[in-house]
Amino acid sequence: MDILGEVSSDLPAALIFKDETLRRFKDLAKVESEAVRYAVQLRAERLGLMVGLSRKVEPPPDLIPGQVLDDDARDLPELLRQLDMKSPKGRQDQWLENRFVLNALIEELRTQPDPLISHQCAGWLRHTALSKTIEVQIPSRLWKSRTLRALDVLAEIALNPAEELLTRALVKSVLAKDEFVLQLWQSRTEYISLVYELLLAMDRRLFATTASPGKQDCQIVG
Repeated sequence: MDILGEVSSDLPAALIFKDETLRRFKDLAKVESEAVRYAVQLRAERLGLMVGLSRKVEPPPDLIPGQVLDDDARDLPELLRQLDMKSPKGRQDQWLENRFVLNALIEELRTQPDPLISHQCAGWLRHTALSKTIEVQIPSRLWKSRTLRALDVLAEIALNPAEELLTRALVKSVLAKDEFVLQLWQSRTEYISLVYELLLAMDRRLFATTASPGKQDCQIVG
């Protein structure tokens, strides 16, 4: 967007570009994400554009870098012991595919008062495929429980305004990984705002691999 500041705003091409930029910014300002709206606000203020935001948007909490969470993923047997959970049978490299382990890690990430433990849970969740189906209870829903992929459970938490702000930021930090973001993009329409937010945090972009792309024809670059 800095190109607008580098050329004369009176040039026809610059005016066309500015109109198109304003249209796109207005569309993004409607996305249900404070992080996306904040990014729009910063760029619009720099360019002197009015994009229709009804209020000043505050900066969102920073996400935890993936490398930091990866470093927190240590000594899984000891972590499970701290969670009062018996280690599953089989090899340790298979434990993260165990539904009970996944459920425990997600629940402790949400409710654990000790940030060291909750960060370890987040770190280990980044090492899983999040493809296993688990049964969870989601307070924002009318029904008491539902069965979802672990990936969808985390997405529900990240999007749920009833969850604590720092919990949502920690969950988003888990999801800020290329393969997770691409799966969310290819999944449900409700996740689009979350995908935009994660891409912003990662400084990454969705790139269409065909001339007329569907959701399956994209990859993440940057």
